[in-house]
Amino acid sequence: MNRFKPIILSAVIIAVLPLCAFPADKPTCAVMNFKALEGVSDNISQMLSERIFNEIGKSGKYMMIERTQAERILKENQMAMVCTDTSRAIEAGKILAAESIVIGSIGKLGNIYSINSRLVSVESGAVIEMAATDYKGEQEGLLITAMNNARQLLKLPLEEMPVTSTPSMPQSNQPVMRKTDNRETLTIPVAQNINPIELVWISDGDLVMEPEGGRGTRRIYTIQGFWISKYEITQDQWQAVMGANPSAFKNLRFPVENVSWREANEFCDRINGILSGLKTGVNIQNMKVRLPTDTEWEYACNAGSSTKYYAGDTEADLARIGWYRANSLNTTHTVGSLSPNNWGLFDMHGNVAEWCDNKLVGSSRCLIKGGSYADKGAYCTALFKDDGRPGSSDDTIGFRIIIAPF
Repeated sequence: MNRFKPIILSAVIIAVLPLCAFPADKPTCAVMNFKALEGVSDNISQMLSERIFNEIGKSGKYMMIERTQAERILKENQMAMVCTDTSRAIEAGKILAAESIVIGSIGKLGNIYSINSRLVSVESGAVIEMAATDYKGEQEGLLITAMNNARQLLKLPLEEMPVTSTPSMPQSNQPVMRKTDNRETLTIPVAQNINPIELVWISDGDLVMEPEGGRGTRRIYTIQGFWISKYEITQDQWQAVMGANPSAFKNLRFPVENVSWREANEFCDRINGILSGLKTGVNIQNMKVRLPTDTEWEYACNAGSSTKYYAGDTEADLARIGWYRANSLNTTHTVGSLSPNNWGLFDMHGNVAEWCDNKLVGSSRCLIKGGSYADKGAYCTALFKDDGRPGSSDDTIGFRIIIAPF
């Protein structure tokens, strides 16, 4: 009898070894149901969560925990499959024996869908990667949008996106001038198959600056006409001109951020170099590409209005025209996806705050206007000013350009 014991023990060891001594080559990953925010049904959210699961699995980077199995296990442990909170995600991940877990939300504002996701390490609780993907249009394009959200998490090339409001590249490699909505626009190509920079002509006029709180001196500034970019400079434009994308929220149609005032000025210099070798079809002699001053920026933002935001005085007005703390889901968004001002300029309030050309009086700190996706509404008004060091950068700050007299 005793001689059989070693053989039985060996069999037990052999049976156990594959489970504990030979771990899987790939880390395990679970995908929760994304939370359905306003304007999105639970069915659509679940369908897009499935698509994100499939796309991550298709990449071959993870051993995926089947969602039906995950849902059953979580239900047995009295946990819901829907999760957007990191601490709850870690708890769910431990129950599922997952090393990583994907959580997120899907919302809709007007006809713009936003998918926001996070890849979380269950062991450390750290957010490994974040992704934010917007889509403007009908539901048919949402599957591609969900696929691209997953690809952003995995840092993979994106599939061709549905058409957005960002202008497409003209066939000519020369700047093109045309009239849009009775306003002259100038498009400047920066590279083949890259969205051009589209600028709108702003005519001469006066900027009346009322003192805050009714105290102080009312000031009137005379503004010379200039061209200003219709959209904040996007990541694809920056990457084409500067060679790298420093942005925290990676999406080529989102505004570039994490660029300093000095770097924004270098971008302007390079666009000056592009323009110098091209025939523009418009008279820009004695003009150059630069950042707008704070008064030029405010004049362009107001577009003839005298309210806090170009659409009105309330945060309900702001929500229709700008991405800020209350509606941004803590991320930047596709440029031009909300309503423009009367002069056809987008994202003058929110999305990213914008560097200005000039500095605080008696200081080396550079002015910033417009507020960002992370700011309260009070910091996104036309009047509010912020400032920063010329060499500093932040994921809330980007810029737009103007072509203006020397």
